[in-house]
Amino acid sequence: MLFYSGSDSHDGGLSDLVLWREDAQQLREVGSIRLQSPSWVVPHPRLPILYATQESDPGEVVAVLVEPDGSLRELQRTQSHGAFPCHLDVNAAGTRLVVSNYGDGTVAAWALAPDGRLVEQSTVWQLTGSGPVADRQGQAHAHMAHLRGDTILVADLGADALVGLALDGGSRVEQSLPPGFGPRHFVMLGHDRAVLVGELSAELALIELGSRARVLDVVPATPLRGAQPSGITARGRELIVANRVVGTVAAFTVDGYRLVRGEEIRLPGDNPRAISSDAVRTFVCLQDVGLIATYTPGDSDSPRLTPAAHVSDFGAIPWSQGPL
Repeated sequence: MLFYSGSDSHDGGLSDLVLWREDAQQLREVGSIRLQSPSWVVPHPRLPILYATQESDPGEVVAVLVEPDGSLRELQRTQSHGAFPCHLDVNAAGTRLVVSNYGDGTVAAWALAPDGRLVEQSTVWQLTGSGPVADRQGQAHAHMAHLRGDTILVADLGADALVGLALDGGSRVEQSLPPGFGPRHFVMLGHDRAVLVGELSAELALIELGSRARVLDVVPATPLRGAQPSGITARGRELIVANRVVGTVAAFTVDGYRLVRGEEIRLPGDNPRAISSDAVRTFVCLQDVGLIATYTPGDSDSPRLTPAAHVSDFGAIPWSQGPL
């Protein structure tokens, strides 16, 4: 099984995008390429291509080709049309890519050519708005964008909103969140529900979308004080959220209109960034200590730890090049 990881050096310098292979339940590095803080990475659903943000100002999006031997080669790069891009999404058909620029609240989308290259005629949206947290919400901050049919859903941390962008260039607020919530990332539950992480209020929100858009429930992401929750992922019926500063991951389930708290686990580091799952295991990027922690149900006290400097994103790759 193949995996990728991105990294963020925090100083705008060079760090690694890495290709990993799992051998005997251990991660082995197969290839890497140095980029300017490739903090978020997504794979093409079919082609041997990885797309990475360069979290810089101005920002860039880089397409990286995975060679048959596992080595990585830059294929294309283009401006992200904003500052400090922090998130990418590719649709399941492999025909469109979207980037979120945290620094100035712009979102850009491209069509993808059959060979996986970005078609340079892009669509760019400028989000607007602000919130009550003076040092974090002075303007719009696009933190995550998700391609959902003909709409792009964007978590705007600065304006406390989930925004819907139409591919023809229009936009509207899909759902407002409580003032100071600070939406960062979210996971979809089917087509008409989502759970959002509130980085600034340290809460989770269960929302309903569509014609009956509303906030169904809001709960603390952890009972520990001072948390700044970051990533969220689905693992089977559970939702797992990573809590920065306090160094935990916490599980929740949805019961009707409510979020129900489950187990919370202390991590080997204090500042988890991204979190992902292969439906069984949970992978946590511990950026502060340079570790990927792999948790298997029933063995939460002894995660498998893999060194990965400045790791900020990790995930499985849906395609395979065969033996590498």
